[in-house]
Amino acid sequence: MQQDSVDRHIEHWQREIPELDPLVEGVITRMQMLLRHLHQTRQATLADTYGLEEHEYATLHFLGGCGPDHRATPSEIAAWHKMSPSGITGRLDALEKRGYIRRLPSSTDRRKVIVELTREGHQAWRNTFDPQTDEETRVLAALTAEEREQLNDMLRRMMRVVDRPGLLTTPRSAESADAATEQRSRFTQSLLPCGARGKAARVSVICRYFCGRSAGLLLGVPPVHQWAGCRCCNRCNKRCPANTQEGSSHLTTPLSSR
Repeated sequence: MQQDSVDRHIEHWQREIPELDPLVEGVITRMQMLLRHLHQTRQATLADTYGLEEHEYATLHFLGGCGPDHRATPSEIAAWHKMSPSGITGRLDALEKRGYIRRLPSSTDRRKVIVELTREGHQAWRNTFDPQTDEETRVLAALTAEEREQLNDMLRRMMRVVDRPGLLTTPRSAESADAATEQRSRFTQSLLPCGARGKAARVSVICRYFCGRSAGLLLGVPPVHQWAGCRCCNRCNKRCPANTQEGSSHLTTPLSSR
């Protein structure tokens, strides 16, 4: 079988690291190199062929998946980009200037703004799915149809090893969008975390009052809500049901060990 650059890479490092597993190194490195190539090619195609920056495409793509009305709030778009709501404003301004989105006042709350994908924006988004310029299709064409099915099945089995809720985000559906418009108060059981104190542990204890400070922000780690005990910050410490006997019914079940 003809060698590729990864084979030569492995040969080099096996001389330096004799215990290196060539099979593991080959599989993982090839996946990394293929993903890097596809990402770089995607960026170049978006810019050269469609005149879109990657973050502009990501916003159009998100809105395109938000049900038949293609609408979302700036906060939802910011969450998709993993940015702050204030940081997304300039990007929305640029897309609105190009006619790809429009901002509309909310019909339920005049303080809020809804971002809608325009017909021009929808067309610009759909144009990027041209099979003639799809590098992913070209790369997978190296395999037969049966081999592609086998590869997909094997990758699914590998994915199950690391899969967990929240690993892959998907735009809300029309049904979930309707549910999201329901008014919530801080007395609603929304599973938003209170500020937490204590060391990490194998239990998840989250009160249903939102004090405005996530456990992750307080502890300086991602807010995965795995904290020993639930203690709100000073602003809601006395009101937190997790600090009272009645609070036991508001707590989530323990997480399994990692």
